[in-house]
Amino acid sequence: MKKWQKQLVSVLAAAGMVFAMAGQAAASSETSENAVAETTTGGELVLGTQSDVIFTPSWMIRGYTDRAVYSLVYEPLVKLDENGDWYPYLLESLTPDPENLTWTCVVRDGVTFSDGTPFDADALLWNFENYLENSNTSSTHFGSVESFEKTDDKTVVIHLTTWTSQIPYSFQDNCGYMYSPAAYEENGAEWCDLHAVGTGPYVEEDMQPGSYRTFVKNENYWNKDEAEGAYDTITWKVCGDESTAQAALLSGELDGYFSPSFGMLDTMLSQDGYYLAQNTTTFMLQFLIPPSNIEGSGWEDENVRKAAYYAIDSQAIIDSVTYGYGTYTNQYAGPETSYYNDEIEGYGYDLEKAKELMAQSEYPDGFTTKLYASNENTALYTSIGVAVQSQLAEIGIEVEIELLEPAVWVETFMNAQDGFMVGGHGFGMNLANQMLSNFSQDAEDGVGMMCYSKIHPDDLDQTIRAAVGATDTDTMVENIKAANKLISDEYAVAYPIYLQPAYYCLYSDNVVDSGCFNNTSLSFDFTKVAPAAE
Repeated sequence: MKKWQKQLVSVLAAAGMVFAMAGQAAASSETSENAVAETTTGGELVLGTQSDVIFTPSWMIRGYTDRAVYSLVYEPLVKLDENGDWYPYLLESLTPDPENLTWTCVVRDGVTFSDGTPFDADALLWNFENYLENSNTSSTHFGSVESFEKTDDKTVVIHLTTWTSQIPYSFQDNCGYMYSPAAYEENGAEWCDLHAVGTGPYVEEDMQPGSYRTFVKNENYWNKDEAEGAYDTITWKVCGDESTAQAALLSGELDGYFSPSFGMLDTMLSQDGYYLAQNTTTFMLQFLIPPSNIEGSGWEDENVRKAAYYAIDSQAIIDSVTYGYGTYTNQYAGPETSYYNDEIEGYGYDLEKAKELMAQSEYPDGFTTKLYASNENTALYTSIGVAVQSQLAEIGIEVEIELLEPAVWVETFMNAQDGFMVGGHGFGMNLANQMLSNFSQDAEDGVGMMCYSKIHPDDLDQTIRAAVGATDTDTMVENIKAANKLISDEYAVAYPIYLQPAYYCLYSDNVVDSGCFNNTSLSFDFTKVAPAAE
């Protein structure tokens, strides 16, 4: 296994830790009310988290905790507005040219890294080339890149082998997080594995890995006016035991907690003094993924797959496992997003239909199979597994639940032989890119969870590529919707058990979030968090 593949195993393991979320409607009203509260300035914000970061360098960040913590230090080239539409941020402009297969990037004047060095075309070029060479997600974001060309002190041109509409969406992800080339050259790669040097409003002051990380305001911050009302100091504390975390919130030792479990969330939101801030366009989908066409697995029969999907009562799982905070979806998109396809029928709970399809399948008497999941979130996946086990037993599919160590789990879904998988999969406004990585024929040799599925039909592949290669937003969205219908109704590639926003933070009401976690981007703006006025 290559070095980056080993690193990916660690990232996927970390991602498996963070699968709890809350109901959108109730939380949105809580968030909006708090966002307009009066604020004061200065002081310290202390946030808890289940686990420490895995990666520090901008080009390696992928896990949820990594993004949440290091958005203090790194900023993206592009952000998303309240509708999920992109706009340049560290860039002054980003110009597409589909005919000549280029994207032209012009850097914003006056931006500096926290070490005082300028963010210019040389820095941008270094970040692009470093990301392409060393990131574990370079094939996802820069898979169509032929070369980068600096044309003047402010401009870098990206030359593509084939057109992709996804560059702006990649730039609001870790692909667009900028690291100081001077810090890298001066200190070396190993130093950068432990130290973050970006353009953001904070710098790391002190840390004890596995325990805490403390950040203070960046004195060299280029956008000081924006940061004026923010906290002076922000500390992230690792507090994996949620009973301890709840006590710390109640005592005021913690001001907030990133990504608590459904149970903790339900307990804290049931009392006065706490609210939820959450991302509204980036989702975590709990997916049931059969290997699909492996002979003898049972799942190679399309009737079996569809029968299983009809037999699963998603709403019952939402009510019991997520305390009612999950969201039902029948496809690989979130309701009320531009990608959601109203024409998809999906598989609502229908036990009689499920039994009919099993009777028509090659396995009318059922079969025995295994459910594989990561043990990084044992309580959640045990609960989901037991629910699915009980429901599939109604149509003769006997399920053995097997929770695997992260490395074994990754090897299992990369080399599927039997059973089926349940796991969390994140996606956002870069849905075409996610489809390319997970559902196109590129996924056959991929490293993401959807390589577990062995069904990648030509028409689905072509539709996904049409979305990625679209030269306008309407065409991209139209093809994403068409691909979703093929994934769900036509081929029954996978089943969405329930949906949840991917990023959220539980706050006490002495904190006002006016656009940090309460936003649409994959990065979080901590200049938008401030102490509430007394």
